[in-house]
Amino acid sequence: MKTDRESKALQELEVSERELKQVLLTRLPAVVEGGFPLFEIDALAPAVRSGRVHEESERLYRTAESCLRSRDRLQLPVAGSVGSLFIAACAEFCSSGEHRRGPRKLAAALLEELRRAA
Repeated sequence: MKTDRESKALQELEVSERELKQVLLTRLPAVVEGGFPLFEIDALAPAVRSGRVHEESERLYRTAESCLRSRDRLQLPVAGSVGSLFIAACAEFCSSGEHRRGPRKLAAALLEELRRAA
């Protein structure tokens, strides 16, 4: 039986993940069209910043991290969650990998995954 504290934490996580998903579903189509640097996160690649890091991107990343920490505390799976999908896209974008995808392709792939999980 879950404690009241665990139930409240689970409710807060569900709200945070739903809001994160909704923001991403709203913003990603514009990234697919225009290549907005939504995945460029200062903490992941400060040396390669284009100078276009936006507060929205940083805020979404912090929210995703918070969701992952909550999932971990509640002993819920992290893989496939909205937070892990967004963080993985950011990590790929900020990597120096030769075959990393750009913002449009990452946005299209993430959008497809989020819609499939709906």
